[in-house]
Amino acid sequence: MSAPPRVSGAFAAALANHRSRFNAQYAEARRWRPNLDGPAFQAHLADVVAPVIEEVAALVPAKAEAAAEALYDLSLELIGQEFLGPRARNPVIGLGWQRLLPPLAAHLAADPRRFTGALTNALYQLAATPGARAEAWMAEVLTLAPLCVDTASLLAAAQVAAWRAGLAHYRRSALQVCRRLPGRLAVAALGEPGLKPPTGPRLETALARLYDDPWLAPAQALAGQSGERRMQLVARVGAFRGFGGLFLAPPKVSSPGGQFVVDDGQGQWLLHADRFGATLHRAATPPTEPEVTQAPSYRLDSRGKVTRGKHSATFPELAGSQSSAADATTLAVTTPLSHVVYLVAFVERSA
Repeated sequence: MSAPPRVSGAFAAALANHRSRFNAQYAEARRWRPNLDGPAFQAHLADVVAPVIEEVAALVPAKAEAAAEALYDLSLELIGQEFLGPRARNPVIGLGWQRLLPPLAAHLAADPRRFTGALTNALYQLAATPGARAEAWMAEVLTLAPLCVDTASLLAAAQVAAWRAGLAHYRRSALQVCRRLPGRLAVAALGEPGLKPPTGPRLETALARLYDDPWLAPAQALAGQSGERRMQLVARVGAFRGFGGLFLAPPKVSSPGGQFVVDDGQGQWLLHADRFGATLHRAATPPTEPEVTQAPSYRLDSRGKVTRGKHSATFPELAGSQSSAADATTLAVTTPLSHVVYLVAFVERSA
């Protein structure tokens, strides 16, 4: 295919230098995907890819051609699969390319395929996760970038930010990543750039507390505080499949091996939840470990009253529950007339 008429400069030169290969790739893509929209692809190259390549050329001229090849290849694949372009299933990836790649051109130049692929994967997961905050994540990545000495540290910090943007299943791996980041960057990735970073054992202690308690605020952990906390209904997770959710029938919840497993009679999902969000992922194989409820346990009565130790609170939504399970920090409850999993935990009063 010919280059878009609006393209000039470094990107136009790269297209010209690799015209034969690019044309062959495009022809092969059209063979497998006859509905591939040629004008849409050209518009994407002109409007989205070209500005990125010009930024790379201005910063690291020697890397402009490699960046153009990488973004051409990725663009063709993603538009063909309807992840980019006017037929995209969700606009988040395209928006992320436009917002992130030009200002992060220096990082892209260091490793175009890996860097763009990693950002695209994060954008895809954020777009596919109900309740995740993709735009907030983009803004945070741009805020973290000046604190990063190299591309690897930016991608690591972005992973921590993705957890805090709603990808709850990343929590433990994100906290492990924080252990390898410089203190100032770790604190910023945890959403507290204004705090003086604790050092050595104090930072490790803060991260260990966050690892053990999914409802603890990073600010309190980093400051070495506990704060007053109360029992609250912290989340409602899931929905009927007919309304865009996952469950065909009101589900039941259990906690084999300390993991929350949600079962609607047709399938099972692993539930991950914390103060930043909740995710459900299809369980590859049914958990077989015995159910474990760690002390101090929660107790739930038929009226929706939840008790743990000397604390209690009544939640009308939980009355007449059909299943419940608990781990060390969280109570999960389902009812026979709802497709939602309700979560109860202790959080600070200001949360």
